[in-house]
Amino acid sequence: MTENISAPTTGGDSLATAVATARSLLGYSIEGAAETMGIPVSILRDAENGDIEINAELRELFESTYGIKLENLVRPASEHRPRTPIAYDASQGILRVGTLGVRFRLGIDDNDVLLRGFSSAVRRQRQLPPSVPLQLRKADMPVLAGLLDLTDPELDERAQFWFGQTPQTAQSFGAILRLSRAPEAA
Repeated sequence: MTENISAPTTGGDSLATAVATARSLLGYSIEGAAETMGIPVSILRDAENGDIEINAELRELFESTYGIKLENLVRPASEHRPRTPIAYDASQGILRVGTLGVRFRLGIDDNDVLLRGFSSAVRRQRQLPPSVPLQLRKADMPVLAGLLDLTDPELDERAQFWFGQTPQTAQSFGAILRLSRAPEAA
């Protein structure tokens, strides 16, 4: 059974882009997804690039494997909403995630508090169920790097838990954050 979920995508997305988005949202590599579906990697790559037509049989295979109705990932350009970057208001102790706020006191709350609140807010903004791994945006990394305790030896495991990622995708979370940190804050 496929879930009726939707995720923000760029306006006017095609079915091909929806296939790539669904795979990415679920944390599959292109090779892993193709293997799971029992199709050659070249077929999946061509489908995602729009080089082949996604017929009813392929569409059903993608939807059953990913558990997502692909039409929910295709939005007309008129529905495109610009993304609001996250921002931290130190005076109020609130991390703004789009229209939502996450209460976090720098130096008082720990990484789990921020990661739990942030992942919950992002899921609500993107209308994603807990079963779908989060993809973090590059623009959010410097803000997170400034708030999280980067010396936490369990940071990657915490990110894996709260963001629902595989150990492979979460293993470099701390390193990426350290590289994202502003030079004056390093």
